[in-house]
Amino acid sequence: MTDAPTKPTKPTLITVDVGNNPARCRMLIYHKGLEEQIDLKTPGDFGGTSSASYRALNPQGKIPVLLLPDGTAFFEAVSRATALPPAAALRGRV
Repeated sequence: MTDAPTKPTKPTLITVDVGNNPARCRMLIYHKGLEEQIDLKTPGDFGGTSSASYRALNPQGKIPVLLLPDGTAFFEAVSRATALPPAAALRGRV
């Protein structure tokens, strides 16, 4: 288990290689050319979906989660899709 920072330096998408919702988020990142502006991590980087640190980000324990540098975590699909473009603007890319 790796201790991940609670407040990343750039937006972080907590995702897995399989699953429709994680794939949709990654597809949006790739389509908008945000690969350099958003880190991709797995739930394992936060102790797994059942861990207290992950449940602090998403009480439902589901994947994916978009974690912003200020510590805000989005875990509902509409919220993530809405938050991705502004998250990119934090790094100077619209």
